[in-house]
Amino acid sequence: MIQLLIKEEAGELINDTSFGGLPVKEAGSEAEWPKCLCGKELQYQGKIRTDIGLELIFMYDCDDCWGDGTVLITGSENLEFYSPEDPATTLKKTEYGAKKR
Repeated sequence: MIQLLIKEEAGELINDTSFGGLPVKEAGSEAEWPKCLCGKELQYQGKIRTDIGLELIFMYDCDDCWGDGTVLITGSENLEFYSPEDPATTLKKTEYGAKKR
C-alpha cells in the first residue's frame, strides 16, 4: 500500500519522493535554479526517487513564456536543500511525501 501526501519534516524526506518544500543538491556542490527565457525562476514542484537518483521537477510560472517543465537529476546521497533567489518560487513551504506501508 502507498500513502500519499504524508506531512513530514523536510529533513525526514531529503532522500525520498516529496512534493513542495525545497529541492536538494549534492552537499557542497553548486546548483543553479532553472529559469525561463525571460529570466524568471521556474517553480519547484517536488522530487521523485527513481533508480537513477532523485528527479527534481520544475514548472513554468510565467505569463510571458511557455515551455515544457524542467527535470534535474541528482544523486540520492549526501544531500542538502537549496533555495531560489525569490522564495515565492517554491510550491509550498511544507513538504509532503509518499511512503510505502
